[in-house]
Amino acid sequence: MKGGIACRSFLLLAWLLSKSHCNSLAFRPSQLRIDSVSQIVSETLNSDHGGDKTKRYASVRSMASLQKFSPRHELVYGELSIPVLAKLLDAAHVEENDAFLDVGSGDGALTLGAAMLYSESLRISRGLEIMPGLMARSTQNAQKLASKLEVPVEFTHGNVNNADSDKAVASILADSTLAVCFATTWSADNATSKDKTSLKGRLLPKLSTALCDMPVGSRIVLVDGRLDPNDGFEWEGDMKIICPDTAPFSVATLYERK
Repeated sequence: MKGGIACRSFLLLAWLLSKSHCNSLAFRPSQLRIDSVSQIVSETLNSDHGGDKTKRYASVRSMASLQKFSPRHELVYGELSIPVLAKLLDAAHVEENDAFLDVGSGDGALTLGAAMLYSESLRISRGLEIMPGLMARSTQNAQKLASKLEVPVEFTHGNVNNADSDKAVASILADSTLAVCFATTWSADNATSKDKTSLKGRLLPKLSTALCDMPVGSRIVLVDGRLDPNDGFEWEGDMKIICPDTAPFSVATLYERK
């Protein structure tokens, strides 16, 4: 699941100056499009809650509390806003024929937003969600926006940590070249041993292993977490973003799969 919000300032984004990432063909949406998509997605997702975002958030959190996961699995809900998504994906350079994946896609905001923001570049926009109720809601939201979607949109129910045993999840990862993950979601269920938890250095070993299924050259934006360089992820830079769900701020880290 993911998260809303306003971007504030760079901590470090030197990789943007790297010639290897300066792709002149990378598409960037105009501010007018960003504002328009933000409004459309917000109105659509909030429409079943009287137009009140607070009520929608409360509904999602209530749904999460009813899920029967193991005691160690914490579900933390937050949202990146469409403007922040655009800044993060612009930094990652959305290229022609990219396949976007939102890992923990909630009710579909970022998956739908990416499809509308980057319709000239993406060949598909996907969302992977562990909660079946939210996955169903995502599909309903996509149907509401069908007339505005020029890129195929797909939502799948699944746990990214089970990529080694879930062929559907593994297939999605293998076909994704650009991903966003709000890592807070996996804060309590990513330990590989009692001595190595995700809360220590924000390392997410299970997620890092799962994302190894992504193709070489893929770009991953991970919010409030770290991937293991030994799994083939090269750190490219950090960006500071303001997210009320993880006050006082969050850090988006950009990786390339090597």
